[in-house]
Amino acid sequence: MDTLGERIVYLRKTKNLKQYELEEMLDCDNLSKFERNIRKPNYEILKSIAEIFNVSVDWLLNGDNISQESNLICDSSPNYPLNSISSNEIKLLKSFRKLNDFDKAKIEGMIELKLHEYEKEKDKNFKKTEYNKNKDEKIDK
Repeated sequence: MDTLGERIVYLRKTKNLKQYELEEMLDCDNLSKFERNIRKPNYEILKSIAEIFNVSVDWLLNGDNISQESNLICDSSPNYPLNSISSNEIKLLKSFRKLNDFDKAKIEGMIELKLHEYEKEKDKNFKKTEYNKNKDEKIDK
């Protein structure tokens, strides 16, 4: 990977993103030109690419000192397909990035609270249940 464009293609493909998906995340329409080294992204887009893929701007520009493997877009849980991110998720991410750090922290707290509530409800509904085979009655224990 000798060029900025090749590194962008590499990062995009490692996350199984289509060009239009990354363009939506970056709010730009020149990704193809960036990838083919016809145009160079401005600093804001370069910074966004680095944040999305958890690499340094230095690595994008020079190919040196790649940071840790990205985990922003992928999740290793079996219920989350690694090769897809919905347009709604892209919109949420774009909106989230417009917030200041304080508001981002509040949103993250709300998400953690909702996940905790969800897990609590899931555990509550996971009670052992027996069924009376003759009467099809549900008996909670």
